[in-house]
Amino acid sequence: MSRRRGRSHLPALSACVIAWVSACSGGERDRAEPAGSPPSRGFEATFDVESPIELVAGDGQVWIRTREDEDEDGGASLFRIDHTGRTTDVVSLPGHSHRMAPYRDGVVVVHMVCTSSEEPVVRVLLLDGEGATVAAEDFARGRGSFDCGDSARDSVGLIGVHDDVVWMADSDKRLIGHDLESGRTTARGELPSGVACVLADGLYTVMPLDEQFPRDDLSDEPYESAVHRLVDEVWTPLPDTRRVFPVYPLVRPECVGGALRLGPADAPAPAWSPATGWVDREPYLEPPDVAVPPEAVTFSQAGQLFALESDGVIRRVFAGPDAPMRVETLDVPADVFFQRHGPVPLLLFDKNTTVIAGCVQQPDARPAARCYISSA
Repeated sequence: MSRRRGRSHLPALSACVIAWVSACSGGERDRAEPAGSPPSRGFEATFDVESPIELVAGDGQVWIRTREDEDEDGGASLFRIDHTGRTTDVVSLPGHSHRMAPYRDGVVVVHMVCTSSEEPVVRVLLLDGEGATVAAEDFARGRGSFDCGDSARDSVGLIGVHDDVVWMADSDKRLIGHDLESGRTTARGELPSGVACVLADGLYTVMPLDEQFPRDDLSDEPYESAVHRLVDEVWTPLPDTRRVFPVYPLVRPECVGGALRLGPADAPAPAWSPATGWVDREPYLEPPDVAVPPEAVTFSQAGQLFALESDGVIRRVFAGPDAPMRVETLDVPADVFFQRHGPVPLLLFDKNTTVIAGCVQQPDARPAARCYISSA
């Protein structure tokens, strides 16, 4: 992999279009042409965001979640940025454990909210491409099942969206499948001890067969294991997926590039996908090297991983049409995407069929981040 070296705020967002769109705006909202589908020709813009914490590419636009108050725990704001870099303040999100994923031309947000009676509620919010609320659903937990205070911050997790179903996990390690089209809860089940991955045709995990999941990740004891698929709310082992693994990779699996991968990011490791079965994959991160800055890394939709390889170069690990963990490099503006020796910058990045978008927050510039959107 190459090692080339080279080289603010919401809601008041400024955007300067640097390619096909010629206008330059300074924090203007809803004054230019109404938001809509991006032009058929290419587009490219840069803009500033304050306190970004999550980003997903949408249909000709990008959704960015920001921290609502640096001095307080919990709470977030969701913004929609169109192809010109213009922003729309969409919604304020109370609570903790916010996660989002693109869905059709909009976005789905999952988070945990504590009511006035201290009853924790898992909330699913569905927005359309203009940021309007299409549906909101609450999944209440019994009072006392967990604390609404500090321990609730990571009490719900968004696993992914597949075939109109959003999969999430609550604080009791229960798996919930909610159909966004019908509004019905389609499945419930146990969350596996390892990790659940949304792959090409369903939910998968890897776990030992007929044994308790290992608790000591320092042990070198081997375990006969298999890939399991969620079938009728039960994790069912798949034929021809049995392999023997030591404890360490079993307790640290990853959902990356359309595969269930076991092993360190900077070393070769086995990976499994429905298309290929078990295959050996090369490392997707460079090993530590004192001669170059460490790579900033982020995950995004569909298990994509992005690493800031060098100034102006992003490495993308993604699911190819016939094999997992394909690697490509993306050329991006070096004056936005750069890193230096010292603390690693915050990287947020995503790509889909219409949009490439990302932000970098340099350690000495916090809470401001420099962001970029372009046609894919």
